[in-house]
Amino acid sequence: MKKLVEAAVEKFGKIYVMLNNAGLMQQSPLELLKIDDWDRMIDVNIKGVLYGIAAALPYIKKQKSGHIINVSSVAGHKVSPGSAVYSATKFAVRVIKKNKSY
Repeated sequence: MKKLVEAAVEKFGKIYVMLNNAGLMQQSPLELLKIDDWDRMIDVNIKGVLYGIAAALPYIKKQKSGHIINVSSVAGHKVSPGSAVYSATKFAVRVIKKNKSY
């Protein structure tokens, strides 16, 4: 993410918007203990957002302008059968979005 943001700043002169919109949803009932699926969802859905924020934020703070948009899912509000881990990751994105100061 850092190299992507650096390339964008080099090409356009500044960062206007960072849109974190990646998501991975795998049906993974807890009793099946699909830890690899859980890790992938956590890596993409939570860590991906954190990496995006961390890459763009120094530029946005220095510029004193810019926006970070983190897309979640309705699943962060309502859990469906077999999607507890996915819903938890999307709820985490909601919590991250509430931190206005990063």
